[in-house]
Amino acid sequence: MDKEHQNDKENSNALLNELHKQYAVNNNSQLSTIITFVVAVIAVFGYFGYIYINSGCFLSPRCGIFIHNGVYTLEALLLAYIASVCVLAIIASLCAYQGVTQRKEQFIIHAIREREFGYKLKYAKDIFPSTYKPFKKKGLKIIQGIYGELIKIFLFTYILLTIALLTKAICYMPHNAHCCYTAIYVLHTFLFVVLSIIILMLTCIYISYRIDDYKKIERTYKAKRRRKRNRNKREKEKKEETIQTN
Repeated sequence: MDKEHQNDKENSNALLNELHKQYAVNNNSQLSTIITFVVAVIAVFGYFGYIYINSGCFLSPRCGIFIHNGVYTLEALLLAYIASVCVLAIIASLCAYQGVTQRKEQFIIHAIREREFGYKLKYAKDIFPSTYKPFKKKGLKIIQGIYGELIKIFLFTYILLTIALLTKAICYMPHNAHCCYTAIYVLHTFLFVVLSIIILMLTCIYISYRIDDYKKIERTYKAKRRRKRNRNKREKEKKEETIQTN
């Protein structure tokens, strides 16, 4: 029996060590992922910036023409804007997925530590700071590491792109043109900005879904831990009553 217990203990320690190693590998892999995301953001700025600088903010003379007299039309600028927003939305969604996944891994390791070491976890407070704990995180803090900060950067980038687009569209709005031309000009700009807001809202919904998915796991774990604690308390009280009766 003692030998079997010792083997179970060795297997548990081996599993815990393996999970710690895998968690460390996943954290170290953040660097390459972050570099990829940063390069993607730079590419978005470069792509949009080039068309932004070389656009004239006038409507295309006919459908499907995005360059007129060597200058990009309003439609080209709007398409570049919406394409940039889509890229940012995809990257933000990937950051949310990756960050929540790493938080779940941290949560699993914490659960195994608590199961295997129990009361000894209180001594780990001097070793592991609060950021190493998966509990009491709110909002984007649930998205682990720099991924949550990257999502904030992408949101700030979206705001900058939208302000830049609206600034140029308003400054170059034709005042002396026919009213129908001006109406189409304003309508195109308005529709594309609304489309970008819809994309932003869908991205926020997905990020909220990933966060709520983690919160559900955390609530389930806390409920099980609370039930186990209450059960142990009742068993302890029952044993004390039995001893007093005897």
